[in-house]
Parts: sequence; C-alpha cells; structure tokens
Amino acid sequence: MGEPEIESLAELLAEKLESRCGVCSITPEEQEELKSLLKTKKSSVKAFLWLVGALVVWILKDVYDWASHHFAFR
Repeated sequence: MGEPEIESLAELLAEKLESRCGVCSITPEEQEELKSLLKTKKSSVKAFLWLVGALVVWILKDVYDWASHHFAFR
C-alpha cells in the first residue's frame, strides 16, 4: 500500500464518519494522524511477516538437517 492509497483510505474514512454523524468530522490534523497510524500499522505488519518468514526458514533448515543425517546411507 503506497502513499496515494493510504491518503485515499484516510479520506474515505473521513467521509464515512462524516456521513454517519454530521457533527463528528475529522479535522485535517486528525486525518494526518490517521495516515501516520496506517503507515505504522503497515510497517509493523511487514516486520512481523519478515520475522515469521525467517523463523519458518530456520525451522525448515533444521528439519532438513535432521532428515539428511537421520536417513543418510552409511
């Protein structure tokens, strides 16, 4: 999700909130904070997926090492 998508998502959210209750519209400052929150969430999800991917590769490496030593012809 790039910068334009995040901005359009924040604007869409602001429009939906404004249409649901006319008095509680999001100010431009709050919209910027919402964009920042969405960027932070995107970054943290990406970091978590990299961490999980590294863990899976590490586990698969250990399984391969165990299987190659366990089933080796002697």
